[in-house]
Amino acid sequence: MSNQIASQQKRVLEILPSNNSEFYGSQGKQNVVKFEVPDVAAVMLGEAVRLNFDIECFTTGTTKPDMTKDFNIDKCNGFQSIIQQVLLSSRRYSTGTNLESITSYSRLSSSMKSALFSPSQHLSNNVHTDASHGKGMTCRGAPPTKVEILQKNDPTLQAQRKPLTKKTPVSLQLNSALLNSTLSLDQIGGLHLQIYLKENVSAVFWGEDVDPSTCNYRISNVSLTAPVIYKSQDQIMMERQNPQPAISFLSWVNIYNVIQNTGANSLNNRVSLKGLVSVIQNSLPVSHISNSEYNEDSLFAFGGVKDMSMSRMGVRSPKEWTFMPSRERDTDNLNNIAESINYSQIIDEYLGAYRNPRDVYFSGCIGQNLRGFGGEHDSVFGLGTAYSPQSGAGITQQGNITMNMITKAQDPDKTDLSSTQFGVHNFYLARQDLLINPSQGIQVA
Repeated sequence: MSNQIASQQKRVLEILPSNNSEFYGSQGKQNVVKFEVPDVAAVMLGEAVRLNFDIECFTTGTTKPDMTKDFNIDKCNGFQSIIQQVLLSSRRYSTGTNLESITSYSRLSSSMKSALFSPSQHLSNNVHTDASHGKGMTCRGAPPTKVEILQKNDPTLQAQRKPLTKKTPVSLQLNSALLNSTLSLDQIGGLHLQIYLKENVSAVFWGEDVDPSTCNYRISNVSLTAPVIYKSQDQIMMERQNPQPAISFLSWVNIYNVIQNTGANSLNNRVSLKGLVSVIQNSLPVSHISNSEYNEDSLFAFGGVKDMSMSRMGVRSPKEWTFMPSRERDTDNLNNIAESINYSQIIDEYLGAYRNPRDVYFSGCIGQNLRGFGGEHDSVFGLGTAYSPQSGAGITQQGNITMNMITKAQDPDKTDLSSTQFGVHNFYLARQDLLINPSQGIQVA
């Protein structure tokens, strides 16, 4: 047995914000948190990176909500809902080019947290990181009705409300494709991370007791923990002798559209992506944006999907299919989410945008949640597809990516208003190359 000290060491870096402040949050507080991940000869284990802080929520001034208040946050997102935008760039090669820019972070997080985690996983695991309790019941029996679930004394809402009534420690895993990769910090030149928090509390909390003029939140004791493995001297010498001209990484590209709920719609986005892997889409009524009566991180069914296909440059892609759900309107219950049940092909394609559906053993996209009890506050519906499910390398796309669909023209608020506008968030996962030239900087291709 050798007593030689290992030359490759694992360490956990604790990084404090570069724009140091006692508090960050809404209502005039600093709403941007900046971190500088060092440019060192080490590999960062991105999946284990955590954003840590203590959070306090207030109904007015310094008065915290209590369990009797109708003061809520999304059950799948938890405190991920306070983040509006995440920007990542290189420290050494600061050319003004972002390696990844997620402008509607909480909507992406809401899709991922509801699609890839079951209600039981939220209760047993995620509740300890972001205080999310999940949507749906974890026991057998008939689910509660929509009226029952929206009562402020409902047990599921009270469980999710409890972390809002006190100072709660949080440790978030950031849903960034770049951060969830294994990055060589010395090759990429370190990272500059900017996290923009939501200033409008109506985009975070919802309920009768949420007053946007007085409610606020603040976070303190903020830090970023990043596990790294330092390279050995042999690795460093080898990389210097044979430098890599390019680094491949994944990133999210976010595009926002508005569709008119009049039946036939076409979402046409012109993108230029070298390695398009998949696309994820979710929607909400435009009238619900920054409206404290509604949960802004709820995922609606686009007004009830009746017919849907996807195309690339005018040709159906990635598959020659058109989804035509056969379930017709239930005139006794005009909740459009209730009519989105059993879209088996659509949900299968949606989960395939994250990973092979056969590998998704647990999900919040279950029949109980797709029925949408809880209606406008607890929906989990989304659309999506994978463009290279076999290799995962992505396809070259320089042109139009289109989703054509016909909706049932239903309003989520149990009325039949064909004029309702829906905002659609499109998230494209793309594999890109970072071209490195020490004398000229970097170029993302």
